[in-house]
Amino acid sequence: MMRDDSNDQSVIAETRAWIERAVIGLELCPFTRSVYVSDRIRYRVSDAQSVDALLIDLKDELRALQAADPQIVETTLLIHPRVLANFEAYNQFLDQAEAAVAQLSSKASCRSRASTRTINLPTPM
Repeated sequence: MMRDDSNDQSVIAETRAWIERAVIGLELCPFTRSVYVSDRIRYRVSDAQSVDALLIDLKDELRALQAADPQIVETTLLIHPRVLANFEAYNQFLDQAEAAVAQLSSKASCRSRASTRTINLPTPM
């Protein structure tokens, strides 16, 4: 499947607006403002259309985060507009996501910053 970079940029722009409005604006996470303002958030739009494909993307993104220089990338957002469209499916996926984080964390003895949040945003029309 060919990537639509313009759609990815639209999804990322929508995510950034949500971060400004909700996460920073409502002060949901005290750590977000500094990494957002210093542009140390990596945004990855997943093409996954199944939970299995999303889990592969999550593991890839966790490895990329572990390998990244924290002065450049401190956190990552894996945006998945094509899968986990309802809360129940998203909630069921969390166990798999936490297991992936734990598995990678156990392999990385000195990097403990592998923390992940998945965000479910509707695909822009």
